[in-house]
Amino acid sequence: MALSAVAEQLLFDAGRIDEALAEFEQVLAMWQAAYGPDHPDVGVSHGNIASTLLTRARPGDLEAAEPHLLRSIAAQEANFG
Repeated sequence: MALSAVAEQLLFDAGRIDEALAEFEQVLAMWQAAYGPDHPDVGVSHGNIASTLLTRARPGDLEAAEPHLLRSIAAQEANFG
């Protein structure tokens, strides 16, 4: 999974936002299946998706990013206070 994170970041940095978003979503699904919804890595994945949506800035992306931001914050608070 570490290689996937590198690939996602490279796609994002190269401006291939849609591809990076798809990869971030796949990683989120893997983390959730492996660790459950409240694991810190799941929260990071939600944050990555939110950040990517906000960077892409298409119509509807702000609304789509909000639940990911809230989930990211909730996971971090649950684990780190």
